[in-house]
Amino acid sequence: MMASGRLSAAVPDLLRKRSFRRYWTGQSISLADDQISQIALPLVAIFALHADAAQMGWLATAQLVPALLLSLPAGAWADSRAHRRRVMIATDLARALLIASVPIAYVLDALTFTQL
Repeated sequence: MMASGRLSAAVPDLLRKRSFRRYWTGQSISLADDQISQIALPLVAIFALHADAAQMGWLATAQLVPALLLSLPAGAWADSRAHRRRVMIATDLARALLIASVPIAYVLDALTFTQL
């Protein structure tokens, strides 16, 4: 077992800051959500909704278009707000709720391609 002095020396200074750890945790969850969305949504479209090639193309386009069209205006709007942290948390929570609605709709047999 390492002495507490050695252990604290092994932890980078940045990880000792609570605000950074909270930011890092939130961003890690958000990035994991991004990866799940990129893999899971197309699989749901194929296996649950029996999407054809054209529908898969539309789904891929629908995933890319918001980033292309809204990134700069949304970023400028968010930067103009005094509470940037609240905006970031609110958007992450809204996205999590939207993604959580997919399995709920599937269980209730109400899932549609438009929802994806």
